[in-house]
Amino acid sequence: MSEPLNILVTGDETLRSRLPSRAGEHALEWTILPVLEFERLPVPESIFDSLSGYDWLIFTSPRAVQFWTEALLEAGTEVGPETRIACMGPRTAEVASNDGYTPDLVPEKPGTEGFIEAFGALDLEEKKILIPQAEKGRGEIESPLRAAGAVVTTVPLYRTRPRKPIPWVARTPLDSMDLLIFTSPSSVRAVVSQFEVDRGRPVACLGDYTAVALRAEGFKEPHCLRGAKFESIKDWIGERSC
Repeated sequence: MSEPLNILVTGDETLRSRLPSRAGEHALEWTILPVLEFERLPVPESIFDSLSGYDWLIFTSPRAVQFWTEALLEAGTEVGPETRIACMGPRTAEVASNDGYTPDLVPEKPGTEGFIEAFGALDLEEKKILIPQAEKGRGEIESPLRAAGAVVTTVPLYRTRPRKPIPWVARTPLDSMDLLIFTSPSSVRAVVSQFEVDRGRPVACLGDYTAVALRAEGFKEPHCLRGAKFESIKDWIGERSC
């Protein structure tokens, strides 16, 4: 039987239930590294006052769902039944459903490209769309929607920043991990800003934008996990074993 593989993944303990215990003949031992902190930002009252006027509410991440729900509860309001809900990815849709939303659109194709393609099949002319998102969002969604005629409002909902210091490192050397998996561009920047990481070591990631961030930091061939799912790690391990 093969030795277990020690894998480091950036994120928090909410990931634990999504991490597979095996990949083929390999047992997988996971270490979760919390590299980021999140601060919810105040939502302008004008957004809540105009909620009923939006045709679509778009959630781009589970974090956005969490903070938006908290903001609604504090404001004592809710999203009306006339507003349709779109979610980027099945995980975001799952979190939204658990918070009481009914997702109307969850593209089968993962990532931003699939999301834009799904919306491209709809008549968006003069449709009002609200996107609560991270501060300094990349804009890859709202620009195509505006080009299709939609009236898009974005709300800076939370701020992401590197956790300093990251307490885990003092206990477990980074180079003792067999594989590294990055879950977001922010997590890439947080890790390389605090640790010396061999750019030649094998790394994987969730999503194309995370891969772009890894290449920008000097990692030559990051592997994008298929469908942005941790279960796809078996494909990566299989490729590396050939």
